[in-house]
Amino acid sequence: MALRDLQTNLKSLRYGKDTVGGGTSNEPYITTSIDTAPGDTGGPDFTLRANTLQHVGRDIKRMSKFLFSTKGAQFIAKQNLLSRTGVKTQASGFVNDGVYLPTSTIAQVGVNPFGTHLLKQGLDPTRNTSPNVGQNTNPLLNLLGVGQKAQNFINGAGGVPVYSQSVFQTELPDDNRLVNLKNNKISLLQPSSQQNALSKLFGNQTFSQILNSLNPFKNRINNITKTLFSNSNTQKFNISEFNTELLRYGGGPGSAMGVGQTVLKRYSTTATEGYSNNVETGYFNVLSSGRGIEGRYVGKSAESTITDFRSQLLIDPTSNRQNIISKSLSYSRKNIEQRVNLGNPGRRNKNVSSYTKGLDDGKAGPLDKINALPLYKASSVTDSKEKNDLVKFRIGVIDNKNPSQKTYIHFRAFIDSFSDNYSAEWSSERYMGRGEKFYRYGGFDRNINLDWTVAAQSKEELMIQYKKLNYLASVLAPDYTEAGYMAGNLVTLTLGGWCYEQPGFITSLNLSVPQESPWEIAIPDTDDGENILSDEMVKEMPHMVKVTGFNFTPIHNFVPRIQQNEPTTGTPKAGIDSTDYGDERYIALSKGSRGKDNNYDRVRPDSQKLITSIKSRGVSLFSPLPVAGTILTQGLNK
Repeated sequence: MALRDLQTNLKSLRYGKDTVGGGTSNEPYITTSIDTAPGDTGGPDFTLRANTLQHVGRDIKRMSKFLFSTKGAQFIAKQNLLSRTGVKTQASGFVNDGVYLPTSTIAQVGVNPFGTHLLKQGLDPTRNTSPNVGQNTNPLLNLLGVGQKAQNFINGAGGVPVYSQSVFQTELPDDNRLVNLKNNKISLLQPSSQQNALSKLFGNQTFSQILNSLNPFKNRINNITKTLFSNSNTQKFNISEFNTELLRYGGGPGSAMGVGQTVLKRYSTTATEGYSNNVETGYFNVLSSGRGIEGRYVGKSAESTITDFRSQLLIDPTSNRQNIISKSLSYSRKNIEQRVNLGNPGRRNKNVSSYTKGLDDGKAGPLDKINALPLYKASSVTDSKEKNDLVKFRIGVIDNKNPSQKTYIHFRAFIDSFSDNYSAEWSSERYMGRGEKFYRYGGFDRNINLDWTVAAQSKEELMIQYKKLNYLASVLAPDYTEAGYMAGNLVTLTLGGWCYEQPGFITSLNLSVPQESPWEIAIPDTDDGENILSDEMVKEMPHMVKVTGFNFTPIHNFVPRIQQNEPTTGTPKAGIDSTDYGDERYIALSKGSRGKDNNYDRVRPDSQKLITSIKSRGVSLFSPLPVAGTILTQGLNK
């Protein structure tokens, strides 16, 4: 409002006529005379800032006028629409996030100075949201036969949904929505009937279900009635009756301003007709020959295993060739857990009633057979299948008193890192009159660095695992001869085909516990009531250990030099290797003695040439092997 002239008295200006068309909005809701004197710290609010209670009163009056104005009514409607479009939880009522009342906001304004926080949603802004300790139901509702169901509905519809008060410390599994989803969507079969053309347009639904879905008002009334008085958990937890859906409820993000329903669809149907309500029976999709994806029932009362689709490979009709995936070992009989004795701690139908005894009351034994394989002394590695691993990994400690004997240490090949380092020493020289350097070869060196993880999957492995680690660490300490002289310890390292019984010595080793490793706390599952609880079968030790900084210096059983090969003559052909390789095999490519288990020699097609070439070279100066002519017959596949 412009000044009329320079003589205008600003104190005489009035509010009003501030809307389009000359109307009055009645704003500002609170006006104060400009002549009002500032307050002091006296009066009823002397412990607060000056005039605090007076300002709070004005704020309550201001907020009340706004909320009961036209704009306030719009604000209230928007808040309830937003609540209606919220996600419906197990504790929600008709208004998914709870009813909004303006009285809650007005009350919050009044308690702001005291640091109190009230609930914005709900009939009762002071409602206790702490968990229930029992099912406190209104006695009158119990007499009417609706009990806890009606109580839950009233709580949800009348206030903010509090999940902690919808569940109780002692509660049946059927009162949990996740359990009901499993029972109704995986284990329990849902009704279906012969479809007609209209049904196909609406998915896997019967004709009556389609008519019901087209009548949202009828659905809404039915939902409220069933929530109050029905014993059906599917209605209580908004579980959809349609096979193609998981949940269906009123409002929610899928509605239009709270009108309509939200539907959570399922990716595929995992329960169909023909099987009873068996919690261990499920319906799965698997790839099969010629038909692409098809269903298979798996469970206690159905097939014992999923059909291995690789046994029915898709064949290209034009070439009559298998062009999808190659053949492989049986999943059921030659899986990794069985083939390499790894064990499966998560297998079904196991007995875990006694931790002190172990799985199946101790009858199952250790899960990981390699980790539980103890130290043993022998002239060669054991033939036991329990040592079989994806990659051979063992360390043999040579007996200083009897070098033909070794103490073998087997670890599961959980290899974290591996490096094989080669270095050559060259010294430089300068000569008068020449600007460049001249170099003289001075020697060769090699060392191997290895890190791996040791992890116990069952109780029976834990102590054996640490006994082996302790012995490995002791190898870096000295040994003493009968005469009292200090001696180092030589070992052999086997790692897949890279190193096979490679002699050498260990120069460093670190043991560390990763942060993610749990610890064994050695508490038994029985209490005698007198002594401190302790399980004598184990000690308080971590389940996992990282072995790092393992540095191994090889001692070669040949003279280290450039490999003395007789290369292929003529035009080479890819995949055909007739080179006569020398003994200088830093990378072993071996899983046994020289001959058929060594890929340097095995690749040559002419076996007579192989025997002749071996005999012509003889045995390397440092080789422990017998006469070359007998090498092919030993066949040490270990």
